[in-house]
Amino acid sequence: MTTGSRGRVRHMGDSSSSRGGGPIRHVPRTVNSSTSKTSFPYTLNSRSGDSRSLNQHHGYAGSTSHGGHMDPLDDEDDDQFASGKVHRAIKIMFTQKHNGVWLTWKEVPKDVVDKAFDIFKTKYRYDPSCHYATREAFENVMKDRYPDIMSYWRTSSRKKARDAGHFIPPKKHNFKVICDYPPKGVDLDRWRKMCEAWDTEKWLQRSQCARKNRMSADSSGAISRHTGGSMGYDEHRIVLKRNLGRDPTFKELFFATHLTKDSKKKFLSGECQSMEELIFCTARSKEAYGAYETDMLKKYGKQHDDSDLWVGKQGGSGTRIFGIGSSDPQFVVTGKSSTIESGPLIAEYERSQKRVQELEARIETMENQLTQVIENERQARDQEQAQFKEMLHQQMIAFMKQFGQAPVWFTWSVLAVLFGFEGHCFSLFYAFIVKLS
Repeated sequence: MTTGSRGRVRHMGDSSSSRGGGPIRHVPRTVNSSTSKTSFPYTLNSRSGDSRSLNQHHGYAGSTSHGGHMDPLDDEDDDQFASGKVHRAIKIMFTQKHNGVWLTWKEVPKDVVDKAFDIFKTKYRYDPSCHYATREAFENVMKDRYPDIMSYWRTSSRKKARDAGHFIPPKKHNFKVICDYPPKGVDLDRWRKMCEAWDTEKWLQRSQCARKNRMSADSSGAISRHTGGSMGYDEHRIVLKRNLGRDPTFKELFFATHLTKDSKKKFLSGECQSMEELIFCTARSKEAYGAYETDMLKKYGKQHDDSDLWVGKQGGSGTRIFGIGSSDPQFVVTGKSSTIESGPLIAEYERSQKRVQELEARIETMENQLTQVIENERQARDQEQAQFKEMLHQQMIAFMKQFGQAPVWFTWSVLAVLFGFEGHCFSLFYAFIVKLS
């Protein structure tokens, strides 16, 4: 495996440029094995392990993972933007190993994730020192996309059922019908079990509530949250930097993803800069940035970007923040990775993970040794018992030859002495019978 001085991940057998990401601590830039172009840079957030520990730099299906971010490449690099290619590949790898009735990510067994990651390792190479962060990035991508995979399967099944002549209202689930039309790659028996698990009052209510939230409009009646399309905010920042030749301000990034098409052109061309002259996609977008800008002027008195202030102002809950989504707030707002401030934590994380792995290996070795000792002792006991039985057998033969002419009752009495209480009882009974006779 060949890695650059900055710890590069190389894709094996892919000649096209790949863009995308997850947190690979400082690995960050993946390079195609067949070209010198950058593939997918990653970086690990200090909040490793929580819902924002990965910034998949957006990836496929128009969503980003949570947390870290994909650092922009150096100026001399050709591809200074993120891509979803790696993330789509991860999604395919995972679905190939999906063979159970798991409705949520929490239900997926670890061994299934391990098998999917084994496939990943055959297609991409990375700095061994970044193994744990790479694995975490891989898992976070799958975790983030899992609901979309389930949704895609249900949609595909509904389409197959409709094509077969069944009537299913738009946006409605009829699991009793679609259970007979599994999506591609899912066997019929497993699909029927999944449909049965979905077809519960609890799940249907939760699904309806989630759809209602997605379709809810703001005060202006608009449903659309932004105009950035399927590209993540972190990826938009990298594209803007590439186009502008410098790091964009948060204002430029926010306007590029929340203005209408015409207003966006006017703003980026420099024709107008005032918020009053621009038209936002939603009233909330305009109100949110206006409140942020006011607080920034109060705090700094000049143009400045503050990720903590934006997050605090929006009061976001869960894993998504308005205007940022699930990307790393520090990177989206300021262009600086939160990883920069968390170097010691990342190093400690890597060391602790290595220690855990070493301890697990030692425990496994000790367990194997103990198992071997127990097995050896068992075999030794079995051998001793076999030898003892053989010795008794030989003694019995010799005894029978020596006392073959003795009375029967005497013979059995001797046997009782040799073979214990049971033999003694039997010999007494036998002697009694002989005496009676």
